[in-house]
Amino acid sequence: MEFGINVESIQEIEKKDNRKKDLNEKNQAFIVKLKEYNFFVKNEIEVSKRLNSIELLNLSNISQRFLTIKDYDFIKICETNKEIIEKMNIPLKMENNNKIVLLKYKNHGKMYPFINSFFKNYINNTSIFTEKPRAGYIFWDFIHVYEKLCDDLIYLNSKNVLFLDFSHKNLLYNDKDNIFFNNFEKCLLREQFNVTKNDLSEEGNLQKIAKYIEIEKYLDKFIELIDSIDYYGNKHFDLYFSKQLIKDKSFYTTFQNLDSIMDTYLDNLYFLKNFSDKFKNDNKNKWKSSIRSKIEENIRFFNIDTQKLSWKLYLLMILENYNDTVWETFCLNSLFLNITYNMMKIFSIKDKSCVIHKFLKFLFMNMDINCMSFNNTNNTNSDNGIHIILSRENYDDFYNSIMEENFNGLHNVNIEQHHEIYDLLSKTTIIDKF
Repeated sequence: MEFGINVESIQEIEKKDNRKKDLNEKNQAFIVKLKEYNFFVKNEIEVSKRLNSIELLNLSNISQRFLTIKDYDFIKICETNKEIIEKMNIPLKMENNNKIVLLKYKNHGKMYPFINSFFKNYINNTSIFTEKPRAGYIFWDFIHVYEKLCDDLIYLNSKNVLFLDFSHKNLLYNDKDNIFFNNFEKCLLREQFNVTKNDLSEEGNLQKIAKYIEIEKYLDKFIELIDSIDYYGNKHFDLYFSKQLIKDKSFYTTFQNLDSIMDTYLDNLYFLKNFSDKFKNDNKNKWKSSIRSKIEENIRFFNIDTQKLSWKLYLLMILENYNDTVWETFCLNSLFLNITYNMMKIFSIKDKSCVIHKFLKFLFMNMDINCMSFNNTNNTNSDNGIHIILSRENYDDFYNSIMEENFNGLHNVNIEQHHEIYDLLSKTTIIDKF
């Protein structure tokens, strides 16, 4: 792919910015954005190149649902341009001579918040509720959105793109009923270095092998990305534990504080707030025991003193042994668990045979809270109460099991309840936690 937008001057960019509304019209092929050229923009460009090259091969329609950078060019900033840049609200420290890059994205039409994707036909057009509410239709749209996101995450993972900061904020929706992934700057292009015990020194660090420099660059990128994530209430324990390793810069220190780390993590998992205290208390010790057991197993894999174990090496082994969309699944199911729970609560669904209850159970049972195993022969999900990876087979089995359901409990939902759930989920103070 060739890059290089012909940019005459910064004044031309200002004109484009003043015509921002025109850029969003359907007859405009591309949308142009200006950003400071930093680590995250550079990373987004690299991820976009990977996904765009796949899209050019036309291997899958899925790749067209990613809002990637299609072209870019750099803009020189001189004294006369400072006022223009400041007016365009690009946060720059001019004394640092920051680069500004013009990014070009394909225009897929007007975009809406992700939450509208399964409510728009039934909330915006209230006449449909004149005779009979259609809560069942909302639920069908809801699980079909989940299905699309499953396919997208599985596809990204198959192309070695890890969406580390998956959330509703990175999902958009257009008039053609397509869900788009946005904000690829916090994705990681996964590498595989096949590190073995022979690559370790007696002190527990990587020896200066030929691939050492590339490994260091790879780890530095992962560290930067993990360090930039602010909210971990919907993230997998592997990512939270990585965050603590980066903070302490000592595996031994982090391991010594493992109980406190696990308590903080479990207490702040947002989807667990929907469950009873009895359920949380019954499972918390079981999960903590399972996590500790897995980390201790990983320590034995190295066969060295815990005090000598390199924190960077442990991070690398987490990445080396990652598989099966476990991290992304945890975020996806956490998001849908919270929405499903609020649906049940507002719709007053108490019948456990109802499809909404069944979907809640499916989401919960298809999450793996445990950390990655470094022993490849034992890298399977343990019996910890939350297990099984994301797969279309699991979803298809669930979908087929509810095909003949009569959606009992949904027929009595009224228009006020529909509006209540929509209003609740539309509030950023609520859904931002998901």
